[in-house]
Amino acid sequence: MLTQVNAEGQCKKIQANQENVVAQKNAERVLTEGRGEEGLKGVLGLRRLYTQLNKKLDVVKQMGMNPELRIFGRAEDSAMTQLAAYQMSGSRI
Repeated sequence: MLTQVNAEGQCKKIQANQENVVAQKNAERVLTEGRGEEGLKGVLGLRRLYTQLNKKLDVVKQMGMNPELRIFGRAEDSAMTQLAAYQMSGSRI
């Protein structure tokens, strides 16, 4: 009977140790996922900024490529004068 109790105790001890190992691995996995999500958040934020800045740049390029777009000044200055007038009107690019 004592041997059976010792065997059951040993089995429970081994099982508890293995459950502890599994818990540690799960904790490591959660930390790794958190770090990955944090990095992804930064990358996605930068991508949104890049997209937004490219849209603004496209607006400026389109203004510069339009030969009919003149508010004042010489034709060579049309893109810059248009941009200045656009900004003076309070609009945002």
